[in-house]
Amino acid sequence: MLMPLSAPPPASPVSLPDDGMPLAGGPALFDVPAARRHVVPTARGPVLLRPVTPLDTHAVDRFVRGLSPTSRFRRFHSAVHRLTDRQLAGVVDVDHRGRETLLAVAGSGAAARVVGMGQYLVQSHPADSVDLAVVVDDDWQRLGLGRLLLEATVDAARESGFRTATAYVQAENRAMLTLLRGTRLPMARSNEGAIVEVLIDLTRIGAAAG
Repeated sequence: MLMPLSAPPPASPVSLPDDGMPLAGGPALFDVPAARRHVVPTARGPVLLRPVTPLDTHAVDRFVRGLSPTSRFRRFHSAVHRLTDRQLAGVVDVDHRGRETLLAVAGSGAAARVVGMGQYLVQSHPADSVDLAVVVDDDWQRLGLGRLLLEATVDAARESGFRTATAYVQAENRAMLTLLRGTRLPMARSNEGAIVEVLIDLTRIGAAAG
């Protein structure tokens, strides 16, 4: 599964972790919003959704390397096998406001592992908009985790004061497009050749749920 954003969409969308923006650093890395940490039910049992910290670097690296080539391509829009050190830093070095990464963690203790990842990243133009991306481990797809992770990531962006979030989905990625259609999120979409741009209006989420 995959997603990113911007307007107008680039010919080849850029992976969120490799955006080149300054990293957070300092105490903000561990100033984790408690409200973004909660357990969700899935068809395979409960999963913990929580914000990332730098201590998750190895787990995130292992998660990305464990994805199928198709899932990595859909998420990063290129045939990557693993993230570079800079890309990994972009995933785990976040301030939890302008940049956030939520991890879906299955199991506990030594058996705990990352099985999903949702991200948003603030855009400079407009400054009240974010890119949005979600990816789920192949063995955990079609179990409801993708929807829960998407909604949690959208909620985190809305709570941080952003007004819109945009996802770029490859047109052949029917699973993600079906997932988006199945949510109650207020959205509009447009086709740009091989890429479908999905704009989510964060200001109307409460109204849509009412």
